[in-house]
Amino acid sequence: MLRGGLLLLILCLPAPAVASVADWLRGGSAGAQDYLPVDEAFVPQVRQVAPDRLEAEWHIEPDYYLYREQLGVDLNSEDLLAAGYVTVPEGEKKTDEYFGTSEVYFQRLTIDIQLPRDYTGETLTLRYQGCAVDGICYAPVERSFNSDNMLVDAGASGARAGSAPPDTAQGRLGELLGDGQMWLIGLTFFGLGLLLAFTPCVLPMVPILLGLITGQGQSLTTRRAFSLSLVYVLAMAATYTAAGIAAGLLGQNLQMWMQHPAVLIPFAAIMVGLALSMFGLFTVQVPQALQQRLTALSNRQRGGTFGGAATMGLLSALIVGPCLAAPLAGALIYIGQTGDAVLGGWALLTLSLGMGVPLLLAGASAGHLLPRAGPWMAAIKTAFGILLLAVAVWMIGRLVPGWVALVLWGLLAFITAGALGTFTRPAADAGILIRLRQGLGLAVLAWGLALLVGGASGGTNPWQPLAHLALSGERQQQALPEFTLIQSVDDLERELTQARAANQPVMLEFYADWCVDCIRMERTTFRDRRVHEALAGARLLKADVTAHNASDRELMQALRVLGPPSMLFWDTSGQEDPAYRVMGYMRAGAFAEHASQALNTRADAREF
Repeated sequence: MLRGGLLLLILCLPAPAVASVADWLRGGSAGAQDYLPVDEAFVPQVRQVAPDRLEAEWHIEPDYYLYREQLGVDLNSEDLLAAGYVTVPEGEKKTDEYFGTSEVYFQRLTIDIQLPRDYTGETLTLRYQGCAVDGICYAPVERSFNSDNMLVDAGASGARAGSAPPDTAQGRLGELLGDGQMWLIGLTFFGLGLLLAFTPCVLPMVPILLGLITGQGQSLTTRRAFSLSLVYVLAMAATYTAAGIAAGLLGQNLQMWMQHPAVLIPFAAIMVGLALSMFGLFTVQVPQALQQRLTALSNRQRGGTFGGAATMGLLSALIVGPCLAAPLAGALIYIGQTGDAVLGGWALLTLSLGMGVPLLLAGASAGHLLPRAGPWMAAIKTAFGILLLAVAVWMIGRLVPGWVALVLWGLLAFITAGALGTFTRPAADAGILIRLRQGLGLAVLAWGLALLVGGASGGTNPWQPLAHLALSGERQQQALPEFTLIQSVDDLERELTQARAANQPVMLEFYADWCVDCIRMERTTFRDRRVHEALAGARLLKADVTAHNASDRELMQALRVLGPPSMLFWDTSGQEDPAYRVMGYMRAGAFAEHASQALNTRADAREF
């Protein structure tokens, strides 16, 4: 009767505790001094192997085991195991004659812990329970780990790592934002905006703004020019800031949505219409219907209204400058990680205002420098018309093959040469300025011929249109590295699996035809001998997101990439360290050093 009641009580206990009582029922008894203390029987340790990954490992003494069903991993009161962040291997089946089958671990247990995105070094708690093979079962145990007692691999980055993270521009800016000093953040990002104003991503805004201002003709005043410029810059800054905040919060770069041909082609047509109005070509006998449309299109934008300036400022911010520069990337990453849209938005606003200062100066000075009447006014309007055509060719060049873009640049060079008077015989008493202008036109004409020849022969680089025709060994060595094109998350997983099997590190480049800095990277950085040496032995992947279709967006969302150009690195164990990401243009020397560290040093440091 007593034994039956005791058995009923035992059935209500947890399985590990039941096992120890069962041993007593079988008559097995031993003094407590015959068993190891729990901290000696099961010795846990936690190792940080990547910024977003930990490994927990237990050393289990012989004749002892841990129960799988009693494992737990807690972070800030959240059970990571239940939430799916923990990978636990299968254990051995242990069958007890009274209480059925349990899954247990002998000698060693290692589990993989994928940290949540917002992990910043909080205390991690491990829960576990085990037994001796033929003896007692221990009470459940909890052990906590933090930076004081957590091991860190040499390759792991961040403040918790044993070595300093790579010193990238976006990383330094992220730290600056984290300090929260508004005045310093504003001053820094304003200065960075001034520097960005002279990059290929922002410079095309200058002829757009000046085209609007010169459209005022003889009625233009300095005050009017300044007012139009201010409206344009403020609209550009507000749009840039709002789009940036949305990109940080949603993980979607809204500027990328504006690179569709359906958007770029009409905007390029506006540039052409503005240019033709500058040339005064609407009086040419073209079909009446086309002439009326072009005139209406041009007049709507060149009329100098504040609404037109604001509209062009908005469109310019979204269409002309979609490059992911380091300051922009730093602010977007900060917004995405912290959700602090106020501080991040302040950084983006001051950045865009800094970008707008040179535009404001250029536009305001036009009201003072441009003549009110006479042949000089016509010459300056022609010059701005050519600049507007250059913007149109630059935008269409994103949508057509490289050789077609080269031909378009060549035709623009011929137009420029004609505007400089190259095809007009000078008068016998022509002054030195006229002859110098015609000499410049001859140089532009020669460059145009080189562009046409280069395009006809398959060239793509407008700065070196005939470089592809050189056959020397030195030129051949400067060819682009061989990239494997991927289009989806499945493609990436397949390539990473193959790279792990081959013990290869991996670099993935996000590229787009409409991304100016992507093209700069390919024409300069990736053709440098030092970069070739740094990338030797690595598996090189490229995701071309020019189309920005559903597959492209899925891949970018999976990797939390905001836009091109972006370079990601995986070591030979298949782990990607976000601290080594490169966003925006990087010169060859700095990129070679960075890639060498990301692909080689980290992989070597992880071997333990």
